[in-house]
Amino acid sequence: MNEYQTHENQTLQDVASHVYGRADVAFELGLLNNLSVTDSLPAGTILKLVEAPENIFVKTALEGRNIVPAVDFNSEEFEDIGLGIGSMIIETNFIVR
Repeated sequence: MNEYQTHENQTLQDVASHVYGRADVAFELGLLNNLSVTDSLPAGTILKLVEAPENIFVKTALEGRNIVPAVDFNSEEFEDIGLGIGSMIIETNFIVR
């Protein structure tokens, strides 16, 4: 069975897009690897791969541009910023006009 080693900030959808050219395979990857599609994957995580048809057009486009999909983010990177809807106070730092 084939395996895949994750890159920094990758999600199961990123892996599925990179390997198969199809994000929908993320659900099958999650089942096989006992993961949720919302789980964060540390870089270097080894995932078992499933047998699934590939979208060669997407794979070729990603490979031709040297793109490795990685859209997750580390929430610790943003803790010091103090921005976002959770930190906004109406009429203090969120002005309604």
